[in-house]
Amino acid sequence: VIGKKTEINAAYLEKLLNGITLPAIEINFVCGKRAVEIVPLFIEYIKRKKPASVRLCALTEKPSRRKTNTKIDYLGFTVPDKFIVGYGIDWDEKYRYLPDICYIE
Repeated sequence: VIGKKTEINAAYLEKLLNGITLPAIEINFVCGKRAVEIVPLFIEYIKRKKPASVRLCALTEKPSRRKTNTKIDYLGFTVPDKFIVGYGIDWDEKYRYLPDICYIE
């Protein structure tokens, strides 16, 4: 509802998520801090709220740089071990608005 504030606390979140299928989205699943530490913790936290299921989807993955065995349920495509940019992924605040996934040589 527009204009109505809702406090989101643990009880509200558990009620909201109970029994639903929840996609967890990660754009670029590589070896960075998000993939190694935050994504698995986020998924475990959400699972404790008892949704029907949690599915991880990622636009890209670099298997050669992976440091976690977190299962990706839906994967766009695998990329080579190069620095990628575009489609929301930037390098020093540049190139994120490219309409394609590219890599820096």
